[in-house]
Amino acid sequence: MMRLILTAQMSPADTVQPNPLLDQTAPNLDENAVARYFGVKAETVRGWRKRGCGPRPIKLNDRLIRYRLVDLVAWAESRPTPGRVMA
Repeated sequence: MMRLILTAQMSPADTVQPNPLLDQTAPNLDENAVARYFGVKAETVRGWRKRGCGPRPIKLNDRLIRYRLVDLVAWAESRPTPGRVMA
């Protein structure tokens, strides 16, 4: 649960709203949803997982693999973009 502290200069309308993409209570996504999120095929997401180079998967059992949206966002933000120098 997120608490916001209001000061004398702030009104409730001035508060920052939580980002729904980073909600820890959001449902976990399957490979097809991850593929739609990134605009790739499910086979691509599967290949990322097998090579260990994609977003962090959650293995619920031998056949059930899910992804947290917060992990997708973190992975996407960690990727180099054209014109951006990685340190």
